[in-house]
Amino acid sequence: MKVLTKTLIRESEAIAVKSGAFSFRELMYIAGNTATEHILKKYDVKNKRIAVVCGNGNNGGDGFVIATRLSENNADVTVVTPLGDPATEDAQYYYSKTQSIKKSNILSGEFDIIVDALFGIGLNRTLSPEICSLIEKMNMYNSIKIAVDIPSGVDADTGLIHGAAFKADFTVTFIALKPCFMLPKGSDYCGEVQVADICVSPVN
Repeated sequence: MKVLTKTLIRESEAIAVKSGAFSFRELMYIAGNTATEHILKKYDVKNKRIAVVCGNGNNGGDGFVIATRLSENNADVTVVTPLGDPATEDAQYYYSKTQSIKKSNILSGEFDIIVDALFGIGLNRTLSPEICSLIEKMNMYNSIKIAVDIPSGVDADTGLIHGAAFKADFTVTFIALKPCFMLPKGSDYCGEVQVADICVSPVN
């Protein structure tokens, strides 16, 4: 199985887009949709209370796609946006598709599953105390915990923890494994890891 740094992952995405195979928006949909398929294979989501906690970047965009697909599969979904509205055009597009799904900017209530789509492989800074508190709150839930691409707070290349990190039971990562899945301390936070192959036909 290949292991790629975040630089190589980004280069592979850029090559796919430059070749005309996909747009970045299509890649976001494919990532979120494929991640959902892995989640559905592993967990029964029907009537389950699921919080999809989304950041304001492209990892959050993946989360919006996942939230929509889980809702279509009869899950009781809440989209949580603690960092505010999405900041990228593609993430905004998929946020607009969640109109029929419950929204909150605060993680509160009871949930059977927590999906972490706060930060992706680009995180390279120490998280603020507020974000660390949020991640620690997510970890305190007695719920199944699923990370999108990598657990938020883990450095993809080094495995270092940027103040706090989501403690996943299951991580769906894209294209290839990242070094953090094999390195301390990051590997302690990933749980079971599945690689989602997003090299499929583009969507309309």
